[in-house]
Amino acid sequence: DGGIVRSMPDNKANFTVNFNRQSHSVTGIVRYIAGYDNLGAVVFNSGANPPKTRMDETIDSFVTFDVQYNYLWEWGGDSPLSFTIGAVNAFDEDPPNRDDYNQGFDSTTVDPRGRRFYLRLLQTF
Repeated sequence: DGGIVRSMPDNKANFTVNFNRQSHSVTGIVRYIAGYDNLGAVVFNSGANPPKTRMDETIDSFVTFDVQYNYLWEWGGDSPLSFTIGAVNAFDEDPPNRDDYNQGFDSTTVDPRGRRFYLRLLQTF
């Protein structure tokens, strides 16, 4: 019935590209999770008919793109200040649907939080 092992993709990959020029850098990250077969059973109510079980669901692949810009400010001495601004899941991709989870996606495999922005200041001493 699929309860012994959990469904998971065979392949995951991250591809990173970074460009540096003097104090500036730009980074792009493509995160890929392959599609996979759902090993769990889904029981759903189909209206007046008795509940049905479905075990043939295929979960779609999931691709997101992250981007960040970094500026390194060397303001005298050996302690530079780093300023970073970025976005995770920059194109706000929704996770693929999975019918047997209450939230509608596989939270053990994908990050469902959507687009997120961040700022970071880092001072080293």
